[in-house]
Amino acid sequence: MIPGETFIGYDLGNHLWIVLSFPNERGRIALVNLTTHGHSSRCGDHCIVVQPGEHPFVRRASCIHYRKSTLGLTQPLDADRERRTLSMREPVSVELLRRAQNGALASHLTKPGFKAAVRATLERGAG
Repeated sequence: MIPGETFIGYDLGNHLWIVLSFPNERGRIALVNLTTHGHSSRCGDHCIVVQPGEHPFVRRASCIHYRKSTLGLTQPLDADRERRTLSMREPVSVELLRRAQNGALASHLTKPGFKAAVRATLERGAG
């Protein structure tokens, strides 16, 4: 998977997940999901709001849920993609990807390893 790709099927909540990084040295990628915007407890310290029209999946104001950010292993995700248990969706725009990556770096809810994966991707000039 590459930065900007999106999919559903990673959790039971049918959330849209966004890939924010290339795999790190341990074969993990930075992943965030979108949730309904408007509940401050869900949004956290650095809320990136995504409006309808910014991605076909988004039908109401949503935010990137950094509280649930994770470093997912690429191998099982690739296998799930092959088995079609992950439903791939349209990639996010370059602008939305950058907002999401920068928000991950600014948020205190993202762990250092997560930030390192995002930072390394940005330093490559990719994503």
